[in-house]
Amino acid sequence: METFKKLSIAAFVLILLCPFGAIAHPMGNFSINHYSKLIADGEDIRVDYILDFAEIPTFQMFPELRTGALQPRVRDLAEEWTRKLRLTADGQVLMLELEDSTVKVEPGAGGLSTVRVMLKLKSRWSSKGGTLHFTDSNFPERIGWKEIVVQAAPPLGFPEGNAFSTDRSGALAHYPADLLAAAPNVTDVSIRIAPVESVSAQSTSAGPLNVAGTGAAPDRLSQILGEEV
Repeated sequence: METFKKLSIAAFVLILLCPFGAIAHPMGNFSINHYSKLIADGEDIRVDYILDFAEIPTFQMFPELRTGALQPRVRDLAEEWTRKLRLTADGQVLMLELEDSTVKVEPGAGGLSTVRVMLKLKSRWSSKGGTLHFTDSNFPERIGWKEIVVQAAPPLGFPEGNAFSTDRSGALAHYPADLLAAAPNVTDVSIRIAPVESVSAQSTSAGPLNVAGTGAAPDRLSQILGEEV
């Protein structure tokens, strides 16, 4: 443990000594950044889950970078991270199945690296609608960009609107410079999904009723005038 602390301090010193322009991660060298994208298609809910580790957490969590055994380590951790994601539909737990995990290493500041992990998850959900609730409980104590995006494939839609439709970071590929001072901290969302036809049908059925009602008055007037004549 003492050796690990010394190595972490050494890594921090390396970053401090490097030129300012060499500080690679836009969210800071201590950040762990989260991105979840949920897509419901009427058969499944697919989740793209990304963790972007800046230099210091990369150095602390992935000593395997120095031994060449990073991919097996990530596969083991992916199971743990998946268990800390919770998805429910109308209160019923939907189990998330880990389909694939990939890892990308990029150069960072001070000769250190950054790690980007991408998980492909899926859960069966053939319901015709309901309220989805998703929670990300990984690394709650760490600072960083925390974003959740929710989308649906037709015929599903969002009858009450969707405040989580915008992908602000391009899956953590492009952090907007003007938003860094107010980075999102979204780890928990609830949203109602339903078939678009059911919403459109209500609007469509309301239209003809109004039109028919508008046309009924002249018919009745003609009857009255006819009676008077």
